[in-house]
Amino acid sequence: METITVYKLFRQEADGLHPLFIDRDMVLPIGEWIEARAPNDIALHYVGTGFALIDLTRQRPLLMQDRRPRRNQIVKATHDRCRWVEVSNGNVYDIGIGSNGQVLRFAHRPGWHSSATPSLPAVDMTGKVWAECLIPADDYYTLHRNMSGLSRTHEPIDWFISQKLLIVKTLPQPATPT
Repeated sequence: METITVYKLFRQEADGLHPLFIDRDMVLPIGEWIEARAPNDIALHYVGTGFALIDLTRQRPLLMQDRRPRRNQIVKATHDRCRWVEVSNGNVYDIGIGSNGQVLRFAHRPGWHSSATPSLPAVDMTGKVWAECLIPADDYYTLHRNMSGLSRTHEPIDWFISQKLLIVKTLPQPATPT
C-alpha cells in the first residue's frame, strides 16, 4: 500500500498515547493500523434534535436526551465503542472532553486529523507529543488547506482527514527555553 507521512498531536500519559479530545480515553497502539471511529450518515439519519448516544459497532442511536452528557457518560461511551453527538439546527457535532476536563462540542469531521508538519504554534504543548504517522495514499483521506494563519509565518498549513492511521513513532520534544 502506498502511504503518506503525516504528523499527529497526541496526549502522552503513563499508559500510552491518547487522542486529544474525541475518544480521549482510548489508548492508541504504535505500529498498528487504526480505523477511525465515527457515526455514519445512516446512524445520524435517525437522530432528532438534541444529544444522542450512537453505537459505533451497529451504527444506530441507543439513547436520546435533551441535556449535554456529563464527562463520565462520555468516558463510558468511549469504552463501550459509542459516541455522543449533538444535532442542532441540522448540524452534527461530536461531543468530547477538553484539556481541562470540560465537555465540549466539535465539528463532525469523521476520521483521523493529521498535519503535513509537526507544528501548531498556537497549541499549548503541555502533556502533548507529536508522532510521525502514515495514512493510505489513496481515496481514504482528504487534504485541507488551513488559511487561518495558525502557522507563525502565516503560511497555510496542509492537514489531512483519513480513515486509517498508523503511528510510527513519537518525536523528541524540543528543548524549552529557560
